[in-house]
Amino acid sequence: MVGNVAFYVAAFSSALFAVLYLIFAPWWKTSAGRNIMAVMGVLALAFGYFSWAIAIGGPPPAFLPMRALLFIGIALAVSWRTLLFIRHHVVRSLRERARERMGNELEDAR
Repeated sequence: MVGNVAFYVAAFSSALFAVLYLIFAPWWKTSAGRNIMAVMGVLALAFGYFSWAIAIGGPPPAFLPMRALLFIGIALAVSWRTLLFIRHHVVRSLRERARERMGNELEDAR
């Protein structure tokens, strides 16, 4: 029972965030904003769908294909977020370290 209530709360809170973000944030202007919308949107859809399955007491018709589509959406959105993180943080960090090493080598050569 507590698990079901927790799932419903997760569904409601993720759907509420997605709707509020959709309406009030300029999410379409940046890749990070678009990704936040994608992740939270697909998460809200997944939680909503599985909450419905819990509420009706079992798998609805076409459960397996719908589950596959939802999980593919989540996987794509999270993979996209990982690529954004690598591009904007990991690559920048590696470039900065390389520049620092090159600067130190130039100072040592003087």
